[in-house]
Amino acid sequence: MRYIIKIKNFFLNLTSTIFTIFRSYFTDLLELAMQRKLQRKCLSLVLKRTMDLVISFVGLIFFGPIILIAGMIIKFNSPGPIFYTQERVGKNGKVFIMYKLRTMIKDAEQETGPIWAKRNDPRITSGGRLLRRYHIDELPQLFNVLKGQMSLVGPRPERPQIIERFNHHFPNYEKKLSIKPGITGYAQIRYKYDETLRDVKMKLKYELFYIQRMCLFLDLKILLATAAILVTGKDDYTKVWGG
Repeated sequence: MRYIIKIKNFFLNLTSTIFTIFRSYFTDLLELAMQRKLQRKCLSLVLKRTMDLVISFVGLIFFGPIILIAGMIIKFNSPGPIFYTQERVGKNGKVFIMYKLRTMIKDAEQETGPIWAKRNDPRITSGGRLLRRYHIDELPQLFNVLKGQMSLVGPRPERPQIIERFNHHFPNYEKKLSIKPGITGYAQIRYKYDETLRDVKMKLKYELFYIQRMCLFLDLKILLATAAILVTGKDDYTKVWGG
């Protein structure tokens, strides 16, 4: 019963923020209209935000049953909450709360503090591995997109502590904070899961490339490639992308 109440509250929170979402949308439009340097890209950015709103809203309805099933898997697989919240750094360095389905054991960082997750991390539960394989754990971030904190496509957001660490290694790392972070991105479909600083460097290269070439067509191409990864559960990103 408590599980049903938690899921119910999640969707109640979704509907209660509709007015806030539209206010955020029109605020974005006003901001774009006032930035002369972005006049040529204004239409593209408006379309991007519109696409974010439509797809994330429809996506939450469509994937609602999958989130419910995933919640049952999490609840019966390990003790602890279904949803997991974490501070992430968004556009212009603004910190926000990102939503995920929990895939690790409860209080996974209680003893270690914020650390970099690994592909075969022992803290990941058996059910969590299934959710991560098909990236189902990322679905609640559609709510972040609705709230205007994230976009469907963009650089992946990191935690403040990890950003601080990467800034020491890569002087241009903060450039990725010039736009909203995304659920998926050019780096995610072009490169493997990052486990080393070399991986981070490669992904940063792809993320900065995306920021320079950002357009609606590229976003659609990235979303299609991401859908292929979700359906197949494969990590061979270059074959999915066709590069």
